[in-house]
Amino acid sequence: MTKKSRPDPESYFPWNVVRDPQRMYTGPFREIDLRETAKAGFWPDGIIFQHQRTGQRLIFQDGALVELA
Repeated sequence: MTKKSRPDPESYFPWNVVRDPQRMYTGPFREIDLRETAKAGFWPDGIIFQHQRTGQRLIFQDGALVELA
C-alpha cells in the first residue's frame, strides 16, 4: 500500500498579512475566505495580504479587496 503524502499547508492557506493597521491579523488565509469576508466588509482599510509563493498583494480599501500593482 502506498502512503499518500500530505499536501503542504501553504497550498491551502497561501495568503499572509504583511500590513495590518489594527495589528490584529497575521494569517494564513485562503483566497476564497479573503474574498468572502471582504464582501461583508470584515477587514480594516489598509490591510495588505501577500501570496506566499507568487508575491501577489491584495489590499482592502474603501470596502473592496483590490490587487496592488
